[in-house]
Amino acid sequence: MVGTHAVECRDGDVIGSEGTVATHLFKSAPSLQARHILIGKSADSWFVMVPRNVQVVTHLDNTVLAHGVRKDLSNEHQLSIGDFAFSLRLSEGPGRSVNESFFKRLFKMLNLG
Repeated sequence: MVGTHAVECRDGDVIGSEGTVATHLFKSAPSLQARHILIGKSADSWFVMVPRNVQVVTHLDNTVLAHGVRKDLSNEHQLSIGDFAFSLRLSEGPGRSVNESFFKRLFKMLNLG
C-alpha cells in the first residue's frame, strides 16, 4: 500500500524513481533512488533487497536493511525510506512465468545479459 493505493508487485519488480512499480505514487519520496528496492521470489519465499549502490538508509519494520542482502518477507511489513513509509503485504495471485527468473529479468533490465 502506498497511501490509500494498493499496488501489485511481481517477482523482479523494482521500487524506485525509475522502478517498474507505481513510479507516479513514489514521486513524493525525495530520498527514493532510481532503483531503490528489488522485489523477488525464490522457491520458498518472497524477499526484498536494497542494491549496494543505494546511498539512503532503508528500514524494514524499523530495522535497517543491509545493502546487497536478501531479506525474506512474510505477511505484512512496513518499509521506510527517509520520511516516506509504505506497507508491503503478501498476497498470492497470478504472476509472470516461473521460467523467467527474477535475476534473469534484472540482468535484462540492467542490460547485463
